[in-house]
Amino acid sequence: MGGMHSRLVSGFRGPQYLVALWNDQFFMTKHQFLDGLGKELGVPSDKLVNDAALASLGPWDSMTIMAVVAFLDSELNFSAPQGALQRCETVGEIIALVADRFEP
Repeated sequence: MGGMHSRLVSGFRGPQYLVALWNDQFFMTKHQFLDGLGKELGVPSDKLVNDAALASLGPWDSMTIMAVVAFLDSELNFSAPQGALQRCETVGEIIALVADRFEP
């Protein structure tokens, strides 16, 4: 892997943190996803449980949604259907959008 793909794997340590590229799709562990989502939301990943209301974690506004869109695009090469993130009310709903991108 070279270029952008090398950037994605650099800095991760151990096999549980490897991001793999299969069929032009990026994959990561659920733990990695929650760490990244937590950084975008400004909350520790241990608070990101399925039933956690996004509004209770901080502002779930257009700026936060754009940050999550950018995270999903850059780290998972994932584009949510239009309006899908705006309709999410819980962490679990975001996880459901990208669940097929978690490593098996």
